[in-house]
Amino acid sequence: MNFIAMDFETANYQKHSACSLALVMVQDSKIVGEYYTLIQPETEFFGKTFKFMASVQKMYKKRLSFLTYGNKSNNIIN
Repeated sequence: MNFIAMDFETANYQKHSACSLALVMVQDSKIVGEYYTLIQPETEFFGKTFKFMASVQKMYKKRLSFLTYGNKSNNIIN
């Protein structure tokens, strides 16, 4: 079986608030590749979720936007 599993997290309820992306590539039922990155959501984090994690928010500020990572992900998938 060949497939790519994707986990996509958002910073809040807004559809454009992507903050992480994970991909696992499976070929012949074996994991052949993995990819994970944090993404700068360019929007506010949902307060209750990230309120206690100020250091995590600092990590996200150093990341690129989803548009930048979208192109990189397309190269991995293709």
